[in-house]
Amino acid sequence: MNRKESMEKHRSQGGKVLAVFPGRYPRAACEAAGFLPVEVWDPPGDLSDAGAHLPAFVCSVAQRGLGYFLDGKLQVDALLFPHICDTLQNMFSIVRDCVAAEKSTLMFYPPRGDSSPAMEQYLAGKVEALSEQLAQVAGCDKPDGDALRTALDEQVKAQQALGHLYLRRKAGALGSSNREFYDMVRLAEYLPALDFAAAANDFLQNQTGAAFRPDAPKIVLSGVLPQRELIDALDNAGCLVVEDDLLSAGRRVLRKLPELPEDPWLAMARLLLALPPCTTVGASLDARGEFLESLASSGAQGVVFHTVKFCEPELFDHPVLLKRLAKIGMPTLVLESELYPSSDGPMVTRLEAFLEMVS
Repeated sequence: MNRKESMEKHRSQGGKVLAVFPGRYPRAACEAAGFLPVEVWDPPGDLSDAGAHLPAFVCSVAQRGLGYFLDGKLQVDALLFPHICDTLQNMFSIVRDCVAAEKSTLMFYPPRGDSSPAMEQYLAGKVEALSEQLAQVAGCDKPDGDALRTALDEQVKAQQALGHLYLRRKAGALGSSNREFYDMVRLAEYLPALDFAAAANDFLQNQTGAAFRPDAPKIVLSGVLPQRELIDALDNAGCLVVEDDLLSAGRRVLRKLPELPEDPWLAMARLLLALPPCTTVGASLDARGEFLESLASSGAQGVVFHTVKFCEPELFDHPVLLKRLAKIGMPTLVLESELYPSSDGPMVTRLEAFLEMVS
């Protein structure tokens, strides 16, 4: 099922659609309020309209997301901007105040830094406030306890399905390419939680054999997105992405499900705080370094950092993370590109040289 089909199906059942720009957010709270969250990461299309509102030196994730909305291709009932960087915060203001005053536009402010009990309480309040805003947009009452617990249970099932996908890949027991794996993972961006869990379990049941040789080079991929050109280049080189630290993928996979309290708001907050450390929530460099080292210990022969051009939160962390990985003897490669590069030749050449060196 593609994005359009998922949105149409949800609307036919009386629901509303919420466009969610990059970042972490309480998906269960959105679904409990009757919204289907559809994430906007790397849509295709013309950037000319976005250029009238954003400078050329902001990342193409923001440029393409805004351009897609301005082109009228993002037919949704409301928009949600998680606060992950200055660019997304400014986009929220631009959309709300300048280009779509008639559209319900919401901002979600997660706390920043490594998690703590006080942070959990604060985040629970933010999740509840967002739920109230969504209910106002939908013209209904704030979701009750039963609706919240149902949505929370469904989100846990989706997370468990994601976790199984990652465990099977780490074990080298998937008969799929890197491209097929990430196409599956990215269904979570627009399918309802239960639909994604079912699709992921079907995907796992249909896996036979292994798509990569036992001696295939193995890497950890860090960055923002599993960019198609890069993933295809890794497949062509016979290289397995054994783990990833991607903002849109691996950093949103719970490696261990936390014990959840009865209070649904606290439970949703705890799920968000249990996610891997990320630049977008101001995680400490120590936490990020430890997480990357743990991923690299899964048999990886190198770490490839692929960053979308002008993504400041990611670029700020690179110098320290590169030094930390060098201390444990882990080879690294840093690549930077637009979302849709006009020519991926130089990037592919550098990647192939790196894989040849580490294999």
